[in-house]
Amino acid sequence: MLSKFIVRVILASRVLEMHGLPVGGPCQATQDCDIGSFCAVECFVGKCFQAKNVCQPCDECKEGDDAVDGSCDRCLDDDDKDADDRADGEGEGNAARGIASKVDRHACKYYQQMMCLLDISEKVCEPDEQPLPLLEWAQPESVWLCCCPLPYKACGKSEMSDVCLTAVEKYLSKATVKDKRGMMLGLQKARGQMQQADEVACSSLASEKPLSVCGFEGSPQKKRSVDRQDLFCEMVTWQWEELGDGNPDEFQSNGCIFDKKAKSKSGSERKGGQLQRQEL
Repeated sequence: MLSKFIVRVILASRVLEMHGLPVGGPCQATQDCDIGSFCAVECFVGKCFQAKNVCQPCDECKEGDDAVDGSCDRCLDDDDKDADDRADGEGEGNAARGIASKVDRHACKYYQQMMCLLDISEKVCEPDEQPLPLLEWAQPESVWLCCCPLPYKACGKSEMSDVCLTAVEKYLSKATVKDKRGMMLGLQKARGQMQQADEVACSSLASEKPLSVCGFEGSPQKKRSVDRQDLFCEMVTWQWEELGDGNPDEFQSNGCIFDKKAKSKSGSERKGGQLQRQEL
């Protein structure tokens, strides 16, 4: 009887070595916990074996002080893997949870500008669209117009975001972008540079990487414009809340959360803006 008990203990320990402790289990370090979790300083969610030093879901690791190890690095690695999966068309059922609340999204200083660049990526991904003219300063709804306080409502250059202008000039100038694919990448890199400029407040928004391709270029191919679901859901939500554009079917078919009441009633006032050439 004793020998069987010892065998079970050995087998159980080997299972833990391979998979780690489940959420709620006691731990001394993050490596003790299963993939997708970390060793937390206290029990944040669920039923826990003890009040402190327990395995918790990676979603609860907001900063280093939340972890016994003093770091959320493991959870950041898991997030990168999840993002890679989304880019490959996997994990579609869960990606809609990646979009932050309206309050959290608007807490990012460059939210409007970042979402405007995503909106332009939709135009880039339309097969029959010719988006390169949008790199021109005075073109209606140009990439530069995204730097106004309320894109696409025109403003004076003095009102534009310097951080946005720097990012657009770096990644979306006519000298840099030569084709639609280059423009798609440039839009995301400019958006990413703005996100880094207000890293903490903008951390709730979808990350820059992995850089997305258009939906028809994805593997598997998608019917939506942007391959990455988290970016797409942020984009259509912004269009709905700020411009009043979109429809419920588009949200539902792509796993995006739809709020009928959130539709903008004044979005038309922001459409079709154009910067003055003399402002250049």
